[in-house]
Amino acid sequence: MVDNTKVVPLTRFLEEQPLNKDAPLVRAALLDWEDKSTDVVDVVCPGMFSPVPDKSIKYSAELMAQFIFGSAAYQIANPSEKGKLMPAQLAGMKSMLKAYRSIIALEPNARISRFDELSKDEEQGNLPQVVEPLVVANCKSPADASTGGLPPWHFQMTPQEVASFSDYGPYDKFRNGDLETYSGLFNGHKENVQFYFEDGKLARIEISLYEGQDVKAAAKAWGQTYTVLKTQYGNLELHGIQINPSDDTPSPDVIAVASGAAVQAGGKVQLAPLKQPMDKFVFASFSSSTVQGDVFYYVEVFYDPPHG
Repeated sequence: MVDNTKVVPLTRFLEEQPLNKDAPLVRAALLDWEDKSTDVVDVVCPGMFSPVPDKSIKYSAELMAQFIFGSAAYQIANPSEKGKLMPAQLAGMKSMLKAYRSIIALEPNARISRFDELSKDEEQGNLPQVVEPLVVANCKSPADASTGGLPPWHFQMTPQEVASFSDYGPYDKFRNGDLETYSGLFNGHKENVQFYFEDGKLARIEISLYEGQDVKAAAKAWGQTYTVLKTQYGNLELHGIQINPSDDTPSPDVIAVASGAAVQAGGKVQLAPLKQPMDKFVFASFSSSTVQGDVFYYVEVFYDPPHG
């Protein structure tokens, strides 16, 4: 498990040894940490690290992830700089370029001409002057930056950009162009993650934590979901069940049993953080449907762009 004390050294490890056999596990652990952390503001601005993400470019996903880690590590090392766009973007760029140079030292054929140019700018001391207009052009306002999602994926990504993270594939494509993978990370575990697009841009992420016909198993998954979201976001509001008013802090087991009974009776139970994170709107749902006479139960967590 990653905590704040490990973020900087692990980021440096990936800069120096991006192709190490343990690197994929380290990336997964850092991404899981970042999804839960409230100590960094993760801002991904389209165009900053072009031409990645692009699955036709070798190590595209690793390089983009390194940009995110570099920005986060800078904010951990410099808490007063949390959320400051320019220094965080510059730190992300520097970290990505370090990893890029480590990659091409081992695989010269993985060169990316733009990254060679940026590396030259950094060598000459000109990288801040190069990055600043990129930030101005690509991060004009919070609405122009993709700051929410489930790392490494962010709202406003195209289907091609989502699928470029091959470490979390393979991806299946629905008839309407939406995507899913069974290798997305949520709370440190691989889960079925689905991606919904509007006008070709990522507009919703769904994490499917249970789908089946066992209501007890579904209720157990719901209780675990309650625990995870309460740990991440604090107090939650529940809709669809009645809890004893004298029970100020019902246990996950009580939530699970009451919710399972409500859903089995045909209802739907939902929960959401009382205080939503700034970069996304989070809610979860426990529901059922009847398919050709068989009842199926579903436990899902949804990430939407911030409301309002």
